[in-house]
Amino acid sequence: HLVDAAGDDPVGAWRVVRGELDSYGAGLADKPELIALSRTDLVEQEVLAKVAKALEKAARVKPFPISAPIGEGIEPLLDAIVRGLGREAEAEAASEPAGDWSPL
Repeated sequence: HLVDAAGDDPVGAWRVVRGELDSYGAGLADKPELIALSRTDLVEQEVLAKVAKALEKAARVKPFPISAPIGEGIEPLLDAIVRGLGREAEAEAASEPAGDWSPL
């Protein structure tokens, strides 16, 4: 999820997205979650720390503070995405019957 750190209510914005996922169903709300706290270059460090802490408390996931224009925080977020995709692929491969796999 991408949450605007400079928004009026970042935690509330995250809650809206979570509510939409819960409402949609299909197990989306149960998927692993990464939160990118964006536009951090527009927020004072003290405010950013408070927003990040409140979001972590609400989501029970530590957010990744990022700023695209200055390239800050992008690498750790990408690393976490790659690790998460690797875990998902391993779990999916482990659940497939061995004889049903075909490379074509």
